Amino acid sequence: MEKSQEATTKQSDALLTASTQRRFIDLLLLYVSKSGAVFVGLLILPFFNRVLGPDQFGVVALILTLQAFLLFLDFGMATVVGRDLAVAETTASQRYITWRAAEHIISLIYAALIFPVLLATWALSDLLNPAEVAACVVLFWSLNVQNIGQNALLARHLFIEAALLQATGVVARHGLTAIALAYFSPTLTCFVVIQAAVSVVQMMVTRWRCMKVLLPESAEPLRKALLKRAKSLFHTGKPLMLFGLSGAAVMQLDKVIVTSFMSSRDLAPYFLAANFCLTPISVLAAPVAQFFQPRIVRAMSSPDRAITRRTISQFTYLIVCCALLPTAAIWLFREPLIALWLHGSPESTLVSQYSAILLPGIAIGVLGYVPYTILVACQDYPFQAKFSIAMTVLTLCAAMIAAIQGSVLTICVIYALYHSSSTIGSWWRCVQLKAGGHGVAASGAKLAIFLGVLVILGTTSAAAIASKYGIF
Repeated sequence: MEKSQEATTKQSDALLTASTQRRFIDLLLLYVSKSGAVFVGLLILPFFNRVLGPDQFGVVALILTLQAFLLFLDFGMATVVGRDLAVAETTASQRYITWRAAEHIISLIYAALIFPVLLATWALSDLLNPAEVAACVVLFWSLNVQNIGQNALLARHLFIEAALLQATGVVARHGLTAIALAYFSPTLTCFVVIQAAVSVVQMMVTRWRCMKVLLPESAEPLRKALLKRAKSLFHTGKPLMLFGLSGAAVMQLDKVIVTSFMSSRDLAPYFLAANFCLTPISVLAAPVAQFFQPRIVRAMSSPDRAITRRTISQFTYLIVCCALLPTAAIWLFREPLIALWLHGSPESTLVSQYSAILLPGIAIGVLGYVPYTILVACQDYPFQAKFSIAMTVLTLCAAMIAAIQGSVLTICVIYALYHSSSTIGSWWRCVQLKAGGHGVAASGAKLAIFLGVLVILGTTSAAAIASKYGIF
């Protein structure tokens, strides 16, 4: 009897160890998927600049900015798909219909847009010709559809496929474009055509994998339900589109404001500081959020509050370790890191000053991934839209006033307050959501405050010690 119990215990321990190892590998793969963006930022973009020249590269930068902007404007389809496919009670047929309906909505939107976009390009053909614009529309459409499939795979915990498809797609798209520009034709036409072609291939491979995972045994009767589900998704996604639009506006229009009311010379160090400071969110925190979102959704859709509380705590601990602590370290060593990054550029001093203000706010903003995920799990989309719009309007108006007064430092303070206020407001909303037992978020909020205070105290103490002894 004792031997049987001992064998059962060993088997249970072995399964737990294997599960822990698998989760670690899954999270590591999500970081690998982000390596493609780092590869592009550090290596490929400077090459594009050198090969295309400043004028053509300016258009490329505009295309890439618009690409990132439009990924926010998908009517919330990627978020809804990621949430709905992770719910425990969702059937195989419902998952498949939701994914296909989201694809249909995106495709219809881009099909409706292509003619007016081409017409506007014909009237204003200074930057791109109609063929190049058509290729851009295909590029943006395929990337949006691929992003929906990516979220579907993540929701089904297929992290290996999702990570490899994302990283391989980004590297292949920009790597093949670089080869084509270097050896065939260093033109905008070559750039957009290769980008669009590779993104379509990536989308098709992602769709093939999603079809394998999500397609039920009998798919024929499901076609009748697609239109009904598409209408439902469109209605659900409208608040999320407003949320995405306001988020994209607040993160991009600050540069336009600085350029409009000050000068491009004033923009350069602010732009560099903003990109430097947002690294913890885009590279360090995002994979943790992608890893935990399906787990939070599934936990909160179950009646077991203990599992929900434990999952939220795990999410908070991990995002502190993987993103908040590195952000604190970046703040401590910002001056030598920025000097190394900019190769001793004269702008390094200003970038360091701006980063010293922006980083603390962004550090608090890192913790905002936890309440955001909880609100998505609760489908509290209208609040997210209204809160985001209000924060965007206040932030941009304050930034405009600061720019009129010629103070970039004040704009940095405003954006630090934006990131921290967004996090605090989202946590407050989570604590208020007590319907259905979601009050467990209060324990997560307390844990986030406790860990955040510890990191702040530790960082300020380390900075005081370093300053006293002249370490850096």
